[in-house]
Amino acid sequence: PAKYQVYDEYMPSVEITNDPKKLPALVNYLNENTDVNVCYPLEELQFAGDYYQTFFKCDSHWNSVGAFVGTQTMYHGLGLPTTGLFDVDIQQDTNYENTWRDLLPLTVYDPAEFENKDFNYYKDDVTAEGAPEGPRFQMEELSEITSDAKDDSHFVILGDSYRNLMMQYVAKDFAKTSVIHRDFLDQNIVESRELNYDDVLDTIKNDIADADYLVLEASEQNELTQAEYTKVVLNILKEL
Repeated sequence: PAKYQVYDEYMPSVEITNDPKKLPALVNYLNENTDVNVCYPLEELQFAGDYYQTFFKCDSHWNSVGAFVGTQTMYHGLGLPTTGLFDVDIQQDTNYENTWRDLLPLTVYDPAEFENKDFNYYKDDVTAEGAPEGPRFQMEELSEITSDAKDDSHFVILGDSYRNLMMQYVAKDFAKTSVIHRDFLDQNIVESRELNYDDVLDTIKNDIADADYLVLEASEQNELTQAEYTKVVLNILKEL
């Protein structure tokens, strides 16, 4: 869900003429008429928001708490074990230096005025090679993470920038995680990076073919473009 949906109390009051909203209606339709599990953790994020900040105040992305809630909702949809919000250690994070996910450094405001809650530890007994280092870590477009997690499954996720903070948790829950930015399904974007599209697509196809779990993640503001990326993944699945 978009930040403005989760924190709708801060948005201007308007008269709603179409109820339900189109995205929740689509989610309900897909869950009722297909065998694909579609998660839209709006209620879960709003519940968590009563206790913790779930999005950065000066940016549209969810923070580590929001990403945790989204990840656990995803696990529930996949029929996997989940961890409760109150079963993890959450502490205040006041480090706003060199952050790419928060626009606060571009303002004249004192960062101390903007409290942000983030995780201190998550399964610190699990070692994950290539996992995010801190709450503002940015994943490469094609990343692979290996860990000594008890679950030896291969988890594959194709998503946008919201996928980054989810990897703090996914990386420690599965032995192998392949993290793919959905833009790398677009030939023009790949070739603009001076990369060979066929090679990139082969890597993605191999990951999908080997996946025990395959997740397509998209933030609400990207809903209009998600259909095109989904078509590419469906074509890959048809080839396998």
